[in-house]
Amino acid sequence: MATGSGKTITALAIAAELHHKSAQQEKPLQGLLIVYPYRHLVTQWAEKARKFGLQPILIFHDVQSWQGELQSQLLAVLSGNQPFAMVIATNTTFIRDSLQSQLQFFPKRSS
Repeated sequence: MATGSGKTITALAIAAELHHKSAQQEKPLQGLLIVYPYRHLVTQWAEKARKFGLQPILIFHDVQSWQGELQSQLLAVLSGNQPFAMVIATNTTFIRDSLQSQLQFFPKRSS
């Protein structure tokens, strides 16, 4: 899709639909991880995600700024106290051990 044609909105609409529809299914989508190359795109995605009723965890600062929230939300999803967790990270943060070590705790039904 060309620049300005709505790729972000299309992807978020699909993510929101998967999240909301899957809540009615026996095995709902429990996690969504989006990886983007730049911080400004992560924050843009987050702003738009909130308009779709999604509450993403932003992961692109130092580990102390996001690790506690990520662990808390993943535990809440795995224990059944929260239905869904959405994470938006930069490529740089995604490849770091601080996030890679957390991937094992993502719910099995994640995209």
